[in-house]
Amino acid sequence: MCHTTLLDSKFVEFLVRTDEKMAEEMRAAGCTRCGSALHLNSFPRKPRGMPPAWTEHFTYRLSFDCSVCSKRHTPPSVRFLEHRVYLAFAVVLSCAVRTGLTDFREKMLLKWIEAPRQTIKRWCIWWRESFAKSAFFKTERGRFMPVTIEDTTLPASLLLCFEAADLSSRLRGLLRFLAPLSKGR
Repeated sequence: MCHTTLLDSKFVEFLVRTDEKMAEEMRAAGCTRCGSALHLNSFPRKPRGMPPAWTEHFTYRLSFDCSVCSKRHTPPSVRFLEHRVYLAFAVVLSCAVRTGLTDFREKMLLKWIEAPRQTIKRWCIWWRESFAKSAFFKTERGRFMPVTIEDTTLPASLLLCFEAADLSSRLRGLLRFLAPLSKGR
């Protein structure tokens, strides 16, 4: 599947709406420290790995401050992965393509994401070493049993665990799964 059909306006809408929903759930729950109301205090982002037409949807990260104790609360996100500059889907796809796309499609996707090969190599190492050994993944990988997830082919092997009709839907499932990793401390 080509990236232009995979990453369309509906995909962007999914990312934005999912982040807004998770943020609203956090806001409704109140401060984790004192229980008071949370006020919107989003912070700017300058992410990479997207077409210029999408920029307006990724220039900020939803976040809140407590109205009493000022504790920052940053909700999970399907747009951002940890503190990376590149968007979450770029980190997933650029590493997943190494095990499945034709050379032509891989080159097209990597050109579109505009990530240096060294950066992508670093991400692939993160998937195999840091992510595969993380407490999060050790706990959550059991939900995919009896499927065996090969650490050496992450994230592609994890992407295949999400049963869906197309790659776009699988990617959406994986991004929802990874959302807790983006949550602020």
